[in-house]
Formats: sequence, C-alpha cells, structure tokens
Amino acid sequence: MKKKMIAAVIACSMMMTCMPGTAFADEAPAATETNTSPAVEMQEENVEMAEAETASEETAEPEEAVQEEAEAETLAAPESEPAIEESAEPQASENATPVKGKKMMTVARANNTSQGTATPISMATGSMVTSTFSGSQMDHWYKFTLNDTRRIKMNFHYDGSQTIYAKLYAASNTNRHIFATSGGADRITYLNKGTYYLKIGSYNTSSKRSLTYYFNVLSNQYVKDQIAEPNDTILNAAKLQKDKKYSGAIVKANENLGADADYVRYSVPKGTYRLNVKVPEALTYGGSNGHNQGAIKVYAMDANDNNIYFFNVGGTERRSIQINSGSQGSFIVNMPKGAMYFKVAYGGVEVIGKYSLELVKMPGKTSNLKVKRSGSRTLKVTCKAVSTKTGYEVKYKKKGSSKWTKKRSSKNSFTLKKLKKKTTYVVKVRTYRTVNGKTYYSSWTASKTKKTK
Repeated sequence: MKKKMIAAVIACSMMMTCMPGTAFADEAPAATETNTSPAVEMQEENVEMAEAETASEETAEPEEAVQEEAEAETLAAPESEPAIEESAEPQASENATPVKGKKMMTVARANNTSQGTATPISMATGSMVTSTFSGSQMDHWYKFTLNDTRRIKMNFHYDGSQTIYAKLYAASNTNRHIFATSGGADRITYLNKGTYYLKIGSYNTSSKRSLTYYFNVLSNQYVKDQIAEPNDTILNAAKLQKDKKYSGAIVKANENLGADADYVRYSVPKGTYRLNVKVPEALTYGGSNGHNQGAIKVYAMDANDNNIYFFNVGGTERRSIQINSGSQGSFIVNMPKGAMYFKVAYGGVEVIGKYSLELVKMPGKTSNLKVKRSGSRTLKVTCKAVSTKTGYEVKYKKKGSSKWTKKRSSKNSFTLKKLKKKTTYVVKVRTYRTVNGKTYYSSWTASKTKKTK
C-alpha cells in the first residue's frame, strides 16, 4: 500500500499544469496606432505582393477643397464652422510587459498537439504564452475567440538556434494560414470576430533539442467597424445611408480570401453627391508591419458585380479611385436612380486596415438671380428656391474692387443695406449645405450688377 501511495505522489508531481485562458471581451476600445517596425518574413516561405492595377485605374487626384475661394473676401456676419475631428478612443498599452491590474498568462506544455486538444488562451493586452518543445513533440495548438473586430499587435520569439514558427489560422479554414512568422519583429493584423487557432511548430521535426518559446500580445485594440460582415459579395452588400459617415475595416479572414473586400450598397435619389473616403492610418501589408505604402481602392460595380466606369478624375472616366495610406479623397459622383454598389478592397498590394466612407448629397444649385434697388442705399436680392440646402449665401462687391463681402440666410432673399449711393455693385448667390460639421457649396450663379440710387 505504501508503494502505491508513493507512486501516486511521484506521478502527480511530474504533471505539468496548464492555465486556460478566456476569450477576451474586456479590453477597452482604443485608437489605432501606426507602427513602423521592420517586417519579418517566415523562413523558407516567400511572400508575394500582388502586382499593381492597370494604368487605367490611376491614383485619384488629391482631395479638392470643399470650401474654396481664390479671391480676397470678408464675411459680413461671420459664422464659425466646426472643425472635423476623428473620434478618439482610449489608448491601449503597447508595452510587452503586463499592464498594471492585468495578469500575464503563462501556459505550460500540455497535451495540445492538435486542433481538437488546443489550449484556450487570452489575447488581452499584456498576455503571454510560453512553453517548451521536446524532441518528441513539435506541434503546439492554441485557440482564442474574438467578439468583435480587433487590431492585434504581437511578437513571437524563442530561445535556441533551431528555427520554429507561429502560424495563425481562422477556424473556418485551417488548411492555409492567415500569416506565419519565425520570430523577430512585431506583427500587426486586423481580425474579424470569430474563432482562431495559433500553431507553434518546427521546420525540423527530427530535432531532439529542447526549446522554449514566447508569444506576447503587445496590444489588442477595438476597431470600430460599422460596415458589418458578412459583406464580401454583392449579394450581401452592407446597406448604407447618405449623409452618414461609416467606419470600416479591411481585415484578414483566411489565406484563400487574402485581405478582406467590403461591398456596400447605396439606394438614393438620382443626383449629384460627393463620396468622401478616408484612410486614417498607414495600411499594413499581409499581417506584417513593414509595408506601410499600401492603398485601398473603391470600385464602382453594377448589380451583376461588373466593374464599371463611373468616377470622373481630372476629366477622365475611371472604374476605381485609389486612396493611399494616411490620406483622404473627395470625389463628385452622379448617382443613378436605384441601387449603386461600391467595392472597397486593397489596391496594388494586399493590405489591411481602417477606412471610412461618406456619401453626401450636394446642395442644389439656385438660379434666376434678380437684383433690384430698394431705397437710396439698399439692394434687394432674390433667387430661385431649392429644397436640398442648409441655406443661401450671397456675395457682393463694388464694381472694380477685389474685396467681396458675404452674407448668409435660410431664405432665398437678401436685403443689402448701408451701401454707397450711386455705386454699382456686383452680386452672386450660391447654396450651401452642412453635413457632419462640414460645409458643401453649390457653384455660384452668374453675376448681376446694379447701381444704387
């Protein structure tokens, strides 16, 4: 009996424990950062970059000013216009060491040599997975679940000269990895909500060496993605509304899809609109942080998913518009009656990252400008009423002068007072519309002149 008890005690002392993790859901939303660390490529694997698009799909012109005036002007009744700012979210720690108040996870080697026995781990900021390989066991599997879209920065490294790797898979496709790294520089990837597997393995399965590895979650940041998945085909395109700004994300789903593609659908009245596209940060190539020169493209598609000529860039018809990392573009588009589809995808190279879309109805142009005398020093200005507008703006100056004065009104009539007697004035009118804190203008009417009494 004593021998049996001693044997049981020895067996228990030899067992290695595993600390199971929980799928994170408690990380505070955080603003996305740009990282410029060098890229690392997995040993014995080639990373191929997609070739550039055809010459007919050129980079779009820089955003044209929405509030433009070349001549010197003054506002008679100046109105302040709010600045446009991106909504900032709390910043997540980028420190590899544990954040105060959070526990660093340590996972010892367990019987996790397959997907079915994968060890659950936490992907919270500051978490770390560490274990030791032996010569008889060279594949370790881990599993985690994301509850929403996330930007994850991680680092994989190990002790020893033997080369091992970390590969990330989506549960929907474990035949091909999302990315792979043999250690070194940090990795950044954007992932949709869902379940994922992390595999730690070795290229040299015949080796008998012991080797300890470490997988660190440097940061885990919430990504505001209002263009909800699934939206990868024209049949499940996200339905967007005009005059509303949407935040989106091109993410990594699995190697078959490469980087994500988002389809969106606008069903708006026929008319002139402005499509605003913004890429607020440097886009990331293929899950690594070493290629920040990427761009996204917005393609115009018909209901049969055919790429069509729709955009007018510098007087030339284009099938797509391109927005580079960390920049924005604003494009006038003539929306047809009924549904119109846009496809947002990577351009040139396979990139992932954040973007925003906003389709704004332009104010209607007024006409039928009339200027009449209404007293010795007063002029009465009227124009045709339009429905799509916030208000009307008139500008006037003395004939021969370069200095304009502006006034605004919610009505299509103005009374210009305290003018100089027997002086000729030049008058123009346009409409304006303010959406999400930004003001858009119609073109000016042809000028009219009138002499005061």
